[in-house]
Amino acid sequence: MKSLFYVALIIMGSLKAQAQKVGHPVILLDQSGFYPGLNKSAVVTKDATGDGFKLIAMPAGKSVFTGSLSGLSSTGYSGIKTRIADFSHFNQPGTYLIRIPGLDDSPVFKIADSVHQDLAVAGLKAFYYQRASSALDKDYAGKWYRMSGHPDTAVLIHPSAATKKRAAGSRINVTGGWYDAGDYNKYMVNSGISTATLLSAYEDFPNYFLGLKVKLSKAKNSVPDILTEAIYNLRWMLKMQDPYDGGVYNKCTNLGFDAMIMPAEALAPRYVVAKGTAATLNLVAVAAQASRILKDFPQ
Repeated sequence: MKSLFYVALIIMGSLKAQAQKVGHPVILLDQSGFYPGLNKSAVVTKDATGDGFKLIAMPAGKSVFTGSLSGLSSTGYSGIKTRIADFSHFNQPGTYLIRIPGLDDSPVFKIADSVHQDLAVAGLKAFYYQRASSALDKDYAGKWYRMSGHPDTAVLIHPSAATKKRAAGSRINVTGGWYDAGDYNKYMVNSGISTATLLSAYEDFPNYFLGLKVKLSKAKNSVPDILTEAIYNLRWMLKMQDPYDGGVYNKCTNLGFDAMIMPAEALAPRYVVAKGTAATLNLVAVAAQASRILKDFPQ
């Protein structure tokens, strides 16, 4: 499932972070980094020699802070005993690692303002790469550019979704939207939570997202990029509602999953499948939230 929520914009993947050794680190921390004025700590998952730790400035290798590890702790959900290395009182921006006698060094991390900026950009840009019915231009997608696939302008009504006014085999336009994580289908419930969390991220942090640019095609300068991307999927969601009875189709799908091929090579017939309460409620909730937010951007 491709449910991406705005907490994931903070945690989902700045791949610039680097581990010092192959394998699992035994000193666990936020490899994207820490903010100077906020709490900073690491979790130690293996017995250490002694009770102290050092903060090492990189690349000089100089110790700039020393501290004491907490006592051993464990939970009922794991047999792992852990200790905490808290260095919240150290606020000097820079690049560091934690060194504990007898253990491998921690991954390198930063202390800096905006340490999650790259992560937020990557998290939001991930939605752009999932766009269906749209080419990804090289100017915007870089090495991941591709041709458009699944136009979905003449999708068939599946027998499970047929009504008197929309008979099985009749065709409707449900272009747009996002592909799901592992296939080329488009799911109302999955994209509902995804769209809602983008909208919630903007509502919770409007000033931040007003200034966040991720280079999206056809983005309007007056509309924040996070809303531009949400709108792309919302327009598809609106097409999935039957205008005759108000019900909402669960998904746009093939009868079988596409092979591991590019979207432009996937030519199997597409269908909208049975309406459902969950799909309908997702559309209603997301549309209401979007209406509240987008009234400030009338164009």
